Order: sequence, then C-alpha cells, then structure tokens
Amino acid sequence: MTTVKLFKENGRICGFSVADHSGYDEEGEDIVCAAVSSAVQFAANGITEIAGAEADVSVNEKTAEITLRTDPSNEGAQLLLAAFALHMEILSEDYSENIIYRILEV
Repeated sequence: MTTVKLFKENGRICGFSVADHSGYDEEGEDIVCAAVSSAVQFAANGITEIAGAEADVSVNEKTAEITLRTDPSNEGAQLLLAAFALHMEILSEDYSENIIYRILEV
C-alpha cells in the first residue's frame, strides 16, 4: 500500500512524502503507482523549475520526499502543492485499498 503524507506548517503546505508500492497490480503494470509517480514528478519539477522555490527533493525506487527549504510562502509552490494534495486525496478515495493519505501538522 502506498502511503502519502502531506506536511503542513501554520496552515501552509511545506512538503510531502510518498512511500511503498500500491499493490494494485504487478510492478511495471500498476496504474495507481504510475499515477502517484507522475504526480510526484510533476510537483517536484513544477516547484523547483517553474515556481523557482528552493526544495530538498529525494526520490528513489520506493520513496519520494519533497520539503520546501524556505518559508512556504512561494505562491506558485503552494498552488502546485495544493494541486498535488487534491490529486492524492481523490486518488486515495478512488483507490482506498491501495493508498493511505494523511495530512500532518509539523
């Protein structure tokens, strides 16, 4: 099961982490993992390359984590993170047996 954690600080999104395989199908055939992976790449690239926010990005085969390095006041980064959060919320509702979605205040 994939676990998605969205981190908030003072009501603003400051990052997220994604871990593990969803188990929807075999690796390489799993549409849920593909959707999550694509959203992670979109968010990471958008935050750093389009919004210009400084962020620590760590991605490997089973985990991904993005943490804003500066005050999470970059509006472009906030919009991208909010879109990512909404996408994960909807995916977790549609695939509740494959994705756990949590929002954590840090």
